[in-house]
Amino acid sequence: MTIATMTWRALSRGLRPLLLLALPVGGLLLALLLRVVAEGGDPVLADQVVRDLGTSVVVPLTALLVAVNGLGNEVDDSSVVHVLATPTSRASVLAQKMLVVCGVSALLGALTAGGMAGVMGSEEVTSWVVAGAVSGLANGAVFTALSAWVKHAVMIGALYLVLWEGMLIGLAPRARFLSLHHASMAVAEQFRDARASVDLTDLSATGGVMVLVVALLLGFVLAWWALRRMRLAKGS
Repeated sequence: MTIATMTWRALSRGLRPLLLLALPVGGLLLALLLRVVAEGGDPVLADQVVRDLGTSVVVPLTALLVAVNGLGNEVDDSSVVHVLATPTSRASVLAQKMLVVCGVSALLGALTAGGMAGVMGSEEVTSWVVAGAVSGLANGAVFTALSAWVKHAVMIGALYLVLWEGMLIGLAPRARFLSLHHASMAVAEQFRDARASVDLTDLSATGGVMVLVVALLLGFVLAWWALRRMRLAKGS
């Protein structure tokens, strides 16, 4: 059985699928409620809600839960040590785990953002699918690293989203080049009609891609470092 298969089974067994789907389903239900309250589709409201709630809160939190269940729980109870003791290299173990975590996060992100946009009547559903997928991918990598380094990663990850992505980035617009949310918005902008009424971000597409690439690479390196140190500590 490959590491990727084991990770997938860890995410799909028991009640975990219900946990991972809770936020996306909640986002879709909220979008449906807002459509009913607005008495029909409202493209402007749809884009605002998906931008400010779907891709900035629901998608990152979902990626956080996927990362914790894909790696964090194994780190917390030290069961990951048994996997690290196999002949498979740490880099290969992590690559397979991140492939599953980031893939699932990207899929759920795309379905969540695209679904919310479609339900609320957005005219830019494709761009929201892209935004959700990119956000899920990047946050999956970052939260995998967080899960490898600390216990209670859910709490710390939620604080990061509230304090950094939610508050500080809003108060310091010049720091948006350090925001995963604005990076995903910058990529999504490339798939939107130039006449779209809602602006997503003032971050350039190049800047957004650079932030996302750095997040993926840094997430992998930091998580690999954490697993490397853990194995040495257990073997000493």
